[in-house]
Amino acid sequence: MNKPRIPLAASIFACLVLLVCEAAQALTHDESPQQKKMKTMQFDADKAVMIDEVGMVVVEKEGKLMVEHIGPKEARPKETADLDVVAGDEVGMAAGKKVATVAALRAAYDSTKPGEEFKLGLRRDGKAFIVSFKRMDQKDLPTMMVIKRDGPDNPNQDVRPALGVVIEQKEGKVVIVDTFPNAPKEMLKGDVVKSINGTAVKDLKGFSGVFDNVDVGADVKFELRRAGKTVTVSIKRPKPQGQVIVK
Repeated sequence: MNKPRIPLAASIFACLVLLVCEAAQALTHDESPQQKKMKTMQFDADKAVMIDEVGMVVVEKEGKLMVEHIGPKEARPKETADLDVVAGDEVGMAAGKKVATVAALRAAYDSTKPGEEFKLGLRRDGKAFIVSFKRMDQKDLPTMMVIKRDGPDNPNQDVRPALGVVIEQKEGKVVIVDTFPNAPKEMLKGDVVKSINGTAVKDLKGFSGVFDNVDVGADVKFELRRAGKTVTVSIKRPKPQGQVIVK
């Protein structure tokens, strides 16, 4: 569960949650409620494929390939910002071949090399049309953090990508249950978060209520409990990551 930021082309496994901001910029839930509007979408990866250049997720629904999500223009490369694709479009062709399954679409997409044109045949409101774009090199694609998690989704856990930790509410305590490479080195797995900037924290709501309202770049002081001792960690509020996949 400790993968760093990598290109959007990362493969999708058994189950993934795509956190997509719909504000003017793509932000994670580390932003305050006033700064973001975000939704969480969960897909069966055996029936979903990502088209990286447009932040598009295509899924199988009732025997059809449907565009389930399309990235906001502001989060796409400029080359595809104005591509005419919307959620709800049906995909029937890719790279000159008919496609009816995620596997076929993924094969067509993966076989198209960077710099080559990739065409998609779409249907919207009964009308068929084609859109196309050039496959991009991995280094030119937007990046996102990809986090691999084992087991089912835990409603008592909260992934904090920018901070680099996963916290969990346990018996009236907020515990750091895992860390990423970008986590402050002073924060360790098993630490109990007692307070943030002097405000006591006893649950996930309390953590969010304090941390999410700290401005980016402002001082954040954590009081942690570790092995019976109090540990103080002071950092600058990190800039939120872009988009996040939890798989």
